Amino acid sequence: MSIAQELRELLQRRLLQLIVLAGLLSAVAARAMYLKFSVLDLDIWWHLKVGDWIVEHRAFPHIGILSRTAADRPWMAYSWGYELLLSRAYAWFGLVGLGIFGVLLTVAAAYAVFWMIRQISGRFWVACILATITCSAFLFSLMPRPVFFSMILYAITLALLLKAQGNGRVESLYWLPLVFLLWANCHIQFVYGIFVVGLFAGGRHHAHVLTDVRPLQRDDRHGDVPGR
Repeated sequence: MSIAQELRELLQRRLLQLIVLAGLLSAVAARAMYLKFSVLDLDIWWHLKVGDWIVEHRAFPHIGILSRTAADRPWMAYSWGYELLLSRAYAWFGLVGLGIFGVLLTVAAAYAVFWMIRQISGRFWVACILATITCSAFLFSLMPRPVFFSMILYAITLALLLKAQGNGRVESLYWLPLVFLLWANCHIQFVYGIFVVGLFAGGRHHAHVLTDVRPLQRDDRHGDVPGR
């Protein structure tokens, strides 16, 4: 087979994969638009007003600005990044902007799941099938709230950790500070990511300890054999 034929087949496979992935994400977007979760969620409005407050005052609220009973009590807008984006989507495009923002967030979560499985398995079709099953199981039972950022960034974090563990190279881990910088400013569940990183680090340390201890144990057993 000539090089030109190999390149042609490769391009055909890539084109087919691109079409399938586009179809998967389009189906997710269509389903999200049909359900209208982006504008039916009652929590969307206080998130929107917090974002408007941040834009208007160019600061972060530290008390319960939207509460009648706890207006003077400490409170932190831990999802301010999400709320700021939501505020701008509404300011620029109105209710349609809220819908588009929610749909894009849902599509991003679906793609993050696909990308994570693709990175771990190394197989496109496996990633497509498992991402379809995974998204069908949970993605459309939730409103597109700040937790979607946690799902997206958790998937990215897990993929980076497993990739580094699999190939023994740490270069992929250099993205983690940027991931956590974004995550910590979009949703409080970034602490789950810290836990996962700590779990991997602890597991890696434990593996090194076992590797160092086993040769010593073998040496001790050999030393107990008579005549040696």
